[in-house]
Amino acid sequence: MLCLIVSLLIVYGAYAEKLVGLTFDIGARDAVLSGSHRFHKGGRRFRADTRSGSSRYALQESAPAPGNAIVSVNTATGNTTVLFHLPEDVIVTETSLDPKANILYLWYNQALHPYDIKAGEMLPSVVVDVSQCEGGSGCFDEFKWDAEHERIVAVGMGFSGPHNTLVSIDVKTGTVESISPFFSRECALYLQCSAFDSVGRNYFAWLACKDAPTASLYKIDLRSGHNTTLLTYGFRDVMGPMMHSTSTGLIGVGADGILYHVSESETNRTIPLSDGPLGGIPSMGGLTTSSTTGDIFASLVDLSRNKLAILHGTARKEAKNYTKRLEELPYAVECLYLYPLP
Repeated sequence: MLCLIVSLLIVYGAYAEKLVGLTFDIGARDAVLSGSHRFHKGGRRFRADTRSGSSRYALQESAPAPGNAIVSVNTATGNTTVLFHLPEDVIVTETSLDPKANILYLWYNQALHPYDIKAGEMLPSVVVDVSQCEGGSGCFDEFKWDAEHERIVAVGMGFSGPHNTLVSIDVKTGTVESISPFFSRECALYLQCSAFDSVGRNYFAWLACKDAPTASLYKIDLRSGHNTTLLTYGFRDVMGPMMHSTSTGLIGVGADGILYHVSESETNRTIPLSDGPLGGIPSMGGLTTSSTTGDIFASLVDLSRNKLAILHGTARKEAKNYTKRLEELPYAVECLYLYPLP
């Protein structure tokens, strides 16, 4: 996934929680993609050294964003207020939120840049050790917050040798360590299609290995090191974005635009949660849930229109028990997170 930042948005609604996310500058994004290791395969971006493609959103346009800034958005009206301006040359490629401390970590220039949401200010950056990455540059993707250990878990592509692995990143020291068995570098990683269960210690990643016309969703158990195949789809049909929460379990948006629950115990079993497509193409990382209410939020792009879909229900895992409403947003929002109000 490639989150190119123009604005960081805090989205307010009638909830005891807030959403935080990013908007992007199309021109800056495409310029970075042209010389990047990040690509897509059949409409889903992935990372691999030997495959290439164009932006998933090449045909989508969005309204001009207010430069590099932190802004608040009222979900009832779509009105925005600029809270904090960021440097014009900032391009964020990964993010992770510590909801307990209300700290959003932005990854760019080989360092973590913490933003204190409550204080409304950037904290001192933390340089991350990339010495074990091939070529000596950052090789980390798919950042997920590990609440149990208060660290970031990510995929290290070409980390500590000619292979891939899951790594932990210490947000205070920048130390990086491998935390899973190595797996083949012949496997391409789909970006912004991963999820992490911090309680169950399972990391979920879509991989397309070698020249197979399929991609598989793997559950990697960090306790045992074993992996289990949950889904196998055509390489153009993977789910994304995806996420895992205690209230919803593992969920993701299918290639058909429908939101699904994915079984962690039965192979190739999914249950639709939305009554038909959500109403647009999901933005990268544009999916999150409330740990308290179980409500699901999805950021969508529909040509030049941008929307926030809110799914509310009291019973889970059945589409008929969810109600959906759409709110217009002035620009596309990516990398959504939900954090509790103080």
